[in-house]
Amino acid sequence: MGSSTYFGGQVASIPHLERGSEIVRDLRSDVDAAFVLLEAALGGIVGGLTTGSILIGAASLPAELVMKGVGNVLVGDAATASAVAIGTAGDFLVGDATSAVAVNLAVGEIFLGDGITAAKIDMGAVGAVLVGDAATATAITIGTAGDFLVGDATSAVAVNLGVGEIFIGNGTTAAKLDMGVVGGMLIGDAATATVIPLADTNIMIGDGTSAAAFSLSNDVTMTNAGVVTLAAKHTTKTDTWSDPVRDIAGSPHDIPCWVAPANCTITSVGVTCSNGLTGHVANIWSINIINKTQAGETLKLAAKQYTAGIDITAYTMDDLGLDQNLTDILTGDVLSFSLVGAAAAPNLEDLLVTINYTLV
Repeated sequence: MGSSTYFGGQVASIPHLERGSEIVRDLRSDVDAAFVLLEAALGGIVGGLTTGSILIGAASLPAELVMKGVGNVLVGDAATASAVAIGTAGDFLVGDATSAVAVNLAVGEIFLGDGITAAKIDMGAVGAVLVGDAATATAITIGTAGDFLVGDATSAVAVNLGVGEIFIGNGTTAAKLDMGVVGGMLIGDAATATVIPLADTNIMIGDGTSAAAFSLSNDVTMTNAGVVTLAAKHTTKTDTWSDPVRDIAGSPHDIPCWVAPANCTITSVGVTCSNGLTGHVANIWSINIINKTQAGETLKLAAKQYTAGIDITAYTMDDLGLDQNLTDILTGDVLSFSLVGAAAAPNLEDLLVTINYTLV
């Protein structure tokens, strides 16, 4: 048996053939020729490789693959392999389920997986925020003045608040309410809250479920300074006093007739009697209403002299007139009925004193 060495290896021995036989000589000649051809082919390929290239297996003979280039990476796929360049600033090598590709990230961009490969999201915008949802994530910009990031049960959205606006929850996300209305008030109810504007002189009044704006009206009004005014029928009062003996004789009298129930202003005082009174030029009588509580018990709130031509008609109230400087009465002030004059004056039968006043 014999053997031959080619390219550092050995040809397997061929048994049962005599060295030098014709068959062996022909076989060795064929093998030698094949190796010569193979060496020539490989030598041509290897010798022809350029700088930065490699040999890569192909379907028949190895092929040259140029790998030189800034950032070149050898990336395989299901069939072969290739050079992928990631030499540019911001390049990344990203798998795409079949191989890998070079993806460049610009300033402010990020990678985000999408279940197959990686997608780019630009985060370079002013106020950009990365917000996830059930499927992926997105960049939401809240860079505008007044922007807020508000959840909406599936993700989040950017909502801008204008001047005077506020956020209020509605059970799903947040709604905007405009509080910029002049006089607007935020009023809650069982479900949410609303803005109710208060117009001039309005006040807020609860209705059991929420509240509403109303102005005081009818018998009571109020200014926007808080000054309350009652209707005249609630502030103007009339009290009367009648002589218990029903007959004021013609002699001086000073009888308590009224106690002020509250601070008030007297608007008029009058007297009535059943027989009347005729004024006289000589026998002059004066009827006075005196505040016995203030200033030494001598202040005549009302006073009238019945001289010639000044009479009291029976069953007709006669106004006594007022001293306007003395009409303000305090709670508890006592007024008296005073009759002063000549003894010859007639009696005032069934005397009735009427006092009109306004509460203050």
